[in-house]
Amino acid sequence: MGTATREYGEVVRFAADAAGDGVRRIQRVHGAVARRAWRPTGPAGAPSRMVHDLTAAGAYGAVRAGFEVAGTVAGAVVDGVAGAAAWPPLSSSPRGGAFLGIVNGFAGDRLHERGSELALDMTIRHRRAEVPLEVDPLRAAFPAATGDVAVFLHGLVENDRSWWWGASRYCGDPEVSYGTRLREDLGITPVYLRYNTGLPVATNGRCLDELLTALVDAWPVPVERLSLVGHSMGGLVIRSACHRGATEGRPWVALVRHAVYLGTPHHGAPLARGSMALGAALARIPEVRPFARVLERPSAGIRDLRHGVVVADEDREADSPEDWFGEEGGDIPLLPDCRHHAVASTLTRRGNPVVDRLVGDLFVQTTSATGRSKGRRRVDFLAEEGMALGGAHHFALLNHPAVYDQVRGWLSQ
Repeated sequence: MGTATREYGEVVRFAADAAGDGVRRIQRVHGAVARRAWRPTGPAGAPSRMVHDLTAAGAYGAVRAGFEVAGTVAGAVVDGVAGAAAWPPLSSSPRGGAFLGIVNGFAGDRLHERGSELALDMTIRHRRAEVPLEVDPLRAAFPAATGDVAVFLHGLVENDRSWWWGASRYCGDPEVSYGTRLREDLGITPVYLRYNTGLPVATNGRCLDELLTALVDAWPVPVERLSLVGHSMGGLVIRSACHRGATEGRPWVALVRHAVYLGTPHHGAPLARGSMALGAALARIPEVRPFARVLERPSAGIRDLRHGVVVADEDREADSPEDWFGEEGGDIPLLPDCRHHAVASTLTRRGNPVVDRLVGDLFVQTTSATGRSKGRRRVDFLAEEGMALGGAHHFALLNHPAVYDQVRGWLSQ
């Protein structure tokens, strides 16, 4: 990620690009409607249609060029003002951090490709600031560091502060999270990460493997035990990193004793599959096709959520119709010599097999969160090592007292 002062100008440029893209999509809709309107006229209508098309192309082109110029100029002005006034990073405020998380979730892969200042890197975060992976900065950020470390990975469109979700409601204190309580109760040092959830899961898995390697080397005291906790997509990234780390023989892998998956779509999320299928269906209608592409072609991270993809598969057809709802792709085994805990939540308090299977926690089905699909893909979680939470939605798993009690019990053993 670039300098903080250029983030604000990049927001302006991003907005201008989005506006220009919107104009382009409107132009395509206009063209589709025009083609349908002129179709009955046959060859006799060709001259008038040509005049219409040229006029429309010039008008839309001028509007797009206006947005491009305005974005460039306004972005440069904002960059200068932000630099002169020493504006703080966007992520230093709750709204700015949430904005970056959402933008990266939906367009992070494209932001990364163009080298945007808004594209997030995988970093350690402490008190809304990045902590370099070096001994002195880590010692300054974690003066009471212990050899028992818990690493927390958020999910799609979330950020490192998402782990404080519902703290006031559940705990009566906005500064309470799983990590803060583990530090007080068990002496475990919490480490929160932030990353670009729009990138492929396998890419983030590689980044996590590299980060954990550097973290263990630079940690102020020798690391004796690692616990990995992931919410939603974060659990897939953990599995991907463990697979890569074990394959590469990384030293940190031998330190992992617990991996906790909170509402992780191990077999995919139906909402991601359904939105893409809807986009593909609407794309068959010329008049709405330009806007349907937004649903049909989301970020790489969202595409991986369709089936819980954790490793790169170069041969897989990413957007084929049979890939929307089928059991596409194989799976990888869980990391050995580590206890794996799958936590699922359901909207129903007492459990309704039909509702739980179809809806789950609103975003992830219980069969996916527990790895118990009836298809050919299964994740070998032990039932006695997991937990089911009734009457709770997907995001409640970020900071729920009942979940914390269970996690504390696991990590205390």
